Amino acid sequence: MLDVSLQPRERPVDKSLSSANRFASESVVGRFSGRGEMGGSQANIIDGLNLVAEVDQRIGAAAMTTRFQDSRISEAIHYHLAAGGNRTRARIAYRYGRSLGLSADNALPLAVASEAVHNASLILDDLQDRDSERRGQPSVWMAFGPEVATLASHLLVSAGFSVLADPAFAECTGELIGLFHSRIMSTVYGQEIDLYPVLSSDNTETGDVSVPWSIYVRGAIAKSGGLLSLPIEMPLIATDRGFAVHIARRMMGHFATAYQIIDDLADVARDENRKDKSAAPNAVRSLSQESGSPQPIDSALEEGKRELDMALELSHKIPGGSHSIISEESQLLLANAEEVISNA
Repeated sequence: MLDVSLQPRERPVDKSLSSANRFASESVVGRFSGRGEMGGSQANIIDGLNLVAEVDQRIGAAAMTTRFQDSRISEAIHYHLAAGGNRTRARIAYRYGRSLGLSADNALPLAVASEAVHNASLILDDLQDRDSERRGQPSVWMAFGPEVATLASHLLVSAGFSVLADPAFAECTGELIGLFHSRIMSTVYGQEIDLYPVLSSDNTETGDVSVPWSIYVRGAIAKSGGLLSLPIEMPLIATDRGFAVHIARRMMGHFATAYQIIDDLADVARDENRKDKSAAPNAVRSLSQESGSPQPIDSALEEGKRELDMALELSHKIPGGSHSIISEESQLLLANAEEVISNA
């Protein structure tokens, strides 16, 4: 197990903490309305609703009861949410729920639950990988310490469960809770693969190690796929279409693999510079080791496109508007990949 303790000299500077306190003193809606990376994006105005602001506000309401309002945990959650992000899972859950006939009031809790548990995983992931930054600012464990980061992550997971206790889902609460737990379990398994991968080489002197491609894909499907399939699976269950959940899981497994590959394109340099390279499975490095391709970044992008094509093919086999949603999300992923490559 990684030693995540911090010595006093490693504590972040006062500037980081004052930034956290400043974010904590603002309302979530105030931070995201009309300014910032996501607040002004028309892509997040759905049904006349600023989905980012609404989802973040509801996450805060679910996680931060009266006893936590003035705590370091509350500050850490505010700080993390204020850093921005695309809220991809909330957007998918809300739009898909609406396409299946859910009201806005019933689709929102599924969006909130999806994002609450995802953001919990981000906080814990940074801690376990010892990543010092997220979205251009010190990660939660760096700004508040590993203990607060761990507790904040636990609280966000619990908030996700609490949101699913909405009376509107009384007839399927048990099924939703069971699914939620199962996908968290998948994410934990995927994170274990990240932390303790099976290596194709044990040349520890040079650090020339890589994760076999099959292990990389297994980890991506487990770690990213679980929390990306929830936004599709939960609306299916909530609208009595659970028969399609297994197809949705396969579909989002392909989408998640592409999502992880494209995310890795931006992290190649960082992962190459890690002292312990085995602790950072990366699609580009795995494919390079597997195929010996002279252009591993291009190969990784092509592999990502193939995974998206398989996801889109499966999207025709489940009810509702999943095809248009996954198609649009795929275009956003590919646009991001092209930007990363052009800036490399």
